[in-house]
Amino acid sequence: MLHCARSIFSQQIADILRELFMIKSRAKTTLFVKRTASPNVIRKIQRFYLERHLNKLSRHHLECRQQLVVFSFDYVSTAINIDGIYEIDELEVLFEWLKLLNIDEIFEGSALDIGANIGNHSLYFSDYFSEVLSYEPHPLTYELLKRVSV
Repeated sequence: MLHCARSIFSQQIADILRELFMIKSRAKTTLFVKRTASPNVIRKIQRFYLERHLNKLSRHHLECRQQLVVFSFDYVSTAINIDGIYEIDELEVLFEWLKLLNIDEIFEGSALDIGANIGNHSLYFSDYFSEVLSYEPHPLTYELLKRVSV
């Protein structure tokens, strides 16, 4: 429903902009047409607010999280840019459950992150465990993981 309302609203704005830039004579012939990127105006406005919001999120995440090296245009990377950590809800539930077990020694040991990808979970584990061992078999992803583990 909201999507339909947006597209109707967008269409109405586009129609208004077309009327503003077209002058018609009484014989219904076009005397003057100004070429404009009117549909792009809305996208530029959306992009401005999106960039502003993402920059604000980035500053917030840098205050409380370690920076990660990520692949551009990747699903995991997008989630990290928005939430600060990929699968943050799942990780928080897991560690709340581990705390409920009342086994304090568990956090004194080591954590294994098998298939560590770019080290998202490894970094989160490092806040709780005394040592985190990360393994990533893919050579390209391993190179990114090495940069995070420094």
